[in-house]
Amino acid sequence: MRQNKTSRFLGGLAAIVLALAPSVFAGNHVVSKGENLTGICRNYNASIADVVKANEIENPDLIKVGQRLEIPEDNVQAKPKKSYKTEDFSEDDDKTLIARVVFGEARDRKVPYLEKVAVAHSVLTRKDDKIPYNGEGTIRNVAQYPYGYSCFSKAKFNADNLEAIKNPEAYDRESWKTALEIADGVYERRLPNPVPGANLYDLRGCNPKWLKSSNVKRLSVPNNFKHIWCRESKG
Repeated sequence: MRQNKTSRFLGGLAAIVLALAPSVFAGNHVVSKGENLTGICRNYNASIADVVKANEIENPDLIKVGQRLEIPEDNVQAKPKKSYKTEDFSEDDDKTLIARVVFGEARDRKVPYLEKVAVAHSVLTRKDDKIPYNGEGTIRNVAQYPYGYSCFSKAKFNADNLEAIKNPEAYDRESWKTALEIADGVYERRLPNPVPGANLYDLRGCNPKWLKSSNVKRLSVPNNFKHIWCRESKG
């Protein structure tokens, strides 16, 4: 079995150098037409984050036909055994709450992987910012703060989505697995923030009132991102 060399994220908004210790590989996979990284990792039951690092992939949403990927054997993940079904989120730890935010806000498969990572990072950014109306102090306060993340809203428009984040495995097992992986990588600081400082976002084409605030600065993001991303400072 071959040993992999020290790896790193390269270039652009995803650029933060990460060291990867030598590890054993489960084997190689050659990308075929129509394949994407999510599906490939699902077939190997492997972590997307670890495959990205092992292969020095700059953008997880852009892999090429014929590209050879090495799959780290020692990073293959076991499927979650615990049930994540809940009624009130009271037993959730911080990672699970972040995963529910990612699942509720960005589980659509059209949302790029890096943007899902940015959603997870926004929870930590809001916590660290300590802006009262974004929630403050703890990840739980931020995630469940009224009018913060819409997926936790008890308003009628969000009824279906609220039920989905209460029982994500039953709703979309694969998207939930990805959300858990991202939450773990972000919480443990293994996944870099593709939009540093971002604490607000909304769908492209929307014109939220907060966008006009003098305290809000629009940030640059890749063209394939589905949302506008902003940094709000304390007023």
